[in-house]
Amino acid sequence: MGAVLDRNGLRPARCYIQHPYDEWLNEGVVTLDYLYESKSEEVGRERRENLLKAFGYSYEDLTDTILPMMEIGEEPLGSMGIDTPLTVFSKREQPLFNYFKQLFAQVTNPPIDAIREEGVPSTKVYLGTDCVATALRQGAKSIIQLEITDKVPKCRMVKIRRWKSSFNKYRK
Repeated sequence: MGAVLDRNGLRPARCYIQHPYDEWLNEGVVTLDYLYESKSEEVGRERRENLLKAFGYSYEDLTDTILPMMEIGEEPLGSMGIDTPLTVFSKREQPLFNYFKQLFAQVTNPPIDAIREEGVPSTKVYLGTDCVATALRQGAKSIIQLEITDKVPKCRMVKIRRWKSSFNKYRK
């Protein structure tokens, strides 16, 4: 049972009592597995090389990071002996991915590792409108959110052909 604190004191949350918001939220979640199509396009060698060059990927990025990620589905582990500056301080243009790398003890100390440790906050991400406010205003049919559970998106997830800004026609 929820409660609301207003100028008159603590009151039971009538909205929560009147409507099954937890059911509405669960019904409105769309996962990437539900959306993706397994077909993928072949990219020619010349186009692939142009794309890699356009986004600033080096040969080492490809062989040491991207290919292992495609093979095992997670970021490869590296050594602690990295002497390069943080991406944000680099004087050279960097690929977007470099801004999201977690180096040892750089993000948290002690490091929180959701992959290898239990009892760590969830890494799920929900994309969509503010579902609570929307539900309060418009009801159950208005709640649509995309749930992303993978840390590293796989090619099949990135190539969703039906990707739209509105997920209404993809409701379960």
